[in-house]
Amino acid sequence: MGGVERVRRTLLHLGLALVLVGPPSSAQESALQAAVRLTGEARFAEAVEAARAGAEPLQRAQGELYAFHRAGALEEALAAGLRGLDESPDDAWTLEQTAYVALSLGAGELAVRLVERLDNVLPAEEASRLDWMRAEARRLADQRLLEQAAQHRARLGALLGLGLGLLAFVAGLRPLRPTS
Repeated sequence: MGGVERVRRTLLHLGLALVLVGPPSSAQESALQAAVRLTGEARFAEAVEAARAGAEPLQRAQGELYAFHRAGALEEALAAGLRGLDESPDDAWTLEQTAYVALSLGAGELAVRLVERLDNVLPAEEASRLDWMRAEARRLADQRLLEQAAQHRARLGALLGLGLGLLAFVAGLRPLRPTS
C-alpha cells in the first residue's frame, strides 16, 4: 500500500473517530470527546488532562490513546490502549487504534494478536478492511523472528570463536608432543 493510501486511510479513521464521538454538545462531553476536540486544536497536554479527568475508565483510556497518538507519543498511546482493553477487551475502536499504534512502533507480534481479536469482534463484512493491517502485522512479526534468528546465529558464532580461541590458547601452553 502506498503512502497516499495510508494517508487517506488515516484521515478516514480520524473522520470515523470524530463521527463516533461526535461534536461536543454540552458541558457533559465525554473524556474522549474532549480529547478529540482539544487535539484538533493542537492542545495535546490539555487533551491528555481532559481524558484523565473522565469518569469512565474506558473513555479515559480512549481519550489518552487518541491524544497521545496524535501528539506522536506512541509508547504512551500504546499503554493507554492496552489499559482500555483491560477495561473492555472487545471494544472494536480501542482494538483497532491500539493495533495501529503497535504497527507504528514495529510491535508486529502484538499487532497480530490485536488484529486477531478484532477479527473476532467485527462483523464478517468489515473484516476485509483490515487486510492491510493483518498483512503488515504478519510482515513485522516475521521480520522480528528473522532478526532474532540472526542474533542467535551471531551469538553462537561469537561463542564458538571464543571457544576455539581458548582451545588454541590452551594448546599453545602445552606442547603437543613431548620434547626430548
